[in-house]
Amino acid sequence: MYKVTIIGSGNMAREYVRVIQNIGNLKINGIVTRKASSFKKIAREINYSIERLKISNLNQVRSDLIIVAISEENIFKVLNKISSIKSTILCEKPIGLNYLEFCKILKLFENKNTKLFVSLNRRYYQSIKTLKNFIKKDSIKKINIIDQQDQNLMKKIGKNERVIKYLMYANSIHLIDLISFLSLNSSYRILKKKIIRSFKKKIIECDIKTQKIIFKYKCYLNIKKRWEIKAFGRKNIYKLKPTEKIFVSKNNLKNKYKEIKISKIDQKFKPGIYFLMKDILNYLKTKKYNNLITIQNHRSTVKLINDIYEK
Repeated sequence: MYKVTIIGSGNMAREYVRVIQNIGNLKINGIVTRKASSFKKIAREINYSIERLKISNLNQVRSDLIIVAISEENIFKVLNKISSIKSTILCEKPIGLNYLEFCKILKLFENKNTKLFVSLNRRYYQSIKTLKNFIKKDSIKKINIIDQQDQNLMKKIGKNERVIKYLMYANSIHLIDLISFLSLNSSYRILKKKIIRSFKKKIIECDIKTQKIIFKYKCYLNIKKRWEIKAFGRKNIYKLKPTEKIFVSKNNLKNKYKEIKISKIDQKFKPGIYFLMKDILNYLKTKKYNNLITIQNHRSTVKLINDIYEK
């Protein structure tokens, strides 16, 4: 039985708790929270007794896995405190609010025994994995990605000002990471980029060339849109809208889509988390990465985001 410590008590922390209690061979030994009331709330969802821990004491606690599920603005501060602990760490994205902060975190984990994995749960969506299987089968050469971020909404729900400032950078990781995942390649070249501004609204269009696929990435800032992925194969068009589901238009018949049946496990838990934790458990047993991404391997994706939004 592998022991797990969770840092955080919000929605994502509770999602991990749900999966851990259903997956087997993992047991939560403690949770780090800022408030006692937050600890009591999350502890009620666990069917055995656990301990409220402090970050300063984690060196004295045996943990095979530390899950960091906290707000973006605190990621660097927390990782800085636990980077020397001999354990495996799974950290929620984004790893840092901007490229500079990411590089500082990357440096923290240079030449350390601690292994830091990035929680990229969309790689584990059954819809995304199904699409990936079709890339070879149907010779997919072009994929369109529509992204959307809303700074006004973030202000309404009380997000930190730094989070709002770097929203495009921090939140675009969800979809931009799929470029390296679906292309099976970490190298890329930006062919062209266009920015359209109107009052507080902005549209960024970017063509990104990988070894075999051209991605057309389009992000709407403060404009209502739904996330969408559309892939064009030799015979069919594949659409993920919402991204948890996949539809196919056979023989490239536009607007005639049929849903492809996939595993229902993503309906029971937050999509992707169950299979992500399966890979984490397998790593603890065998030290094999499978689809897991270390912070070192994550650098090319973060650099691409920086090239799109900061240059």
